[in-house]
Amino acid sequence: MKKISLCVALTLVLLSSSMQTQAHVTLGFTTSPGPQSSSFAISDLGGSLRNLDFGNLSITIADDSGTTISELIGAQIVIGSALIDLSTENLIATFGMTSIYSYDLTAATSVNGFSIVLGGNTILEADLYFNSLVTVGKSGSIDPEINYSFGNVALNTTGLTAGTIAYLSQYISGADMVLSLASDSLNMYAGLHGTQTFHGVVGGTAAPIPEPFMYLFMGWGVVMLYTVRKVNSKCK
Repeated sequence: MKKISLCVALTLVLLSSSMQTQAHVTLGFTTSPGPQSSSFAISDLGGSLRNLDFGNLSITIADDSGTTISELIGAQIVIGSALIDLSTENLIATFGMTSIYSYDLTAATSVNGFSIVLGGNTILEADLYFNSLVTVGKSGSIDPEINYSFGNVALNTTGLTAGTIAYLSQYISGADMVLSLASDSLNMYAGLHGTQTFHGVVGGTAAPIPEPFMYLFMGWGVVMLYTVRKVNSKCK
């Protein structure tokens, strides 16, 4: 019985650690409702350069394993503008009438290029890492330069509720982020190669990367799995 209890105890510990490391934490944001100035704008700077201004963004999702962090809903997201270099245009693939192109973004790192503003106060600020813009028809997506999209995170938790502080603290080691663009009218290729500014909506999601100790915790889980197997063999 003692051996069986030990097998069960070790298995429960491993399952518990697995559940903790797989906690679902998501930040979602999109173009704020309002005039055209809220949307993204891509404008001609002359030559091969185009400026991408992300417009006004607001948080629509702040989810922590099924719990909504209501204090953050509606908070402003500020993303620094990026420069698109058309001279780096690369045709990736063509499917019928649809072509996929990529373009380098000239400023790979935007210092303090990502922030969350609540009630006029910046509560999270981070460096933003860009790599390329990939376009498909009217749509585009921003590819992160490295395995996380923002890092060097600083928090200002003054006046925030305990739940909001705990939520934001999960982003302290950086985040994986996806940014997507959808043009209001023009095909992205046509818009980029024209001289008129064109607009559209932005959508984004971010999920925190594990803190360094979590990698050790996950490694410990692998060791535990090996131990469980060894104990289980003795339990038979």
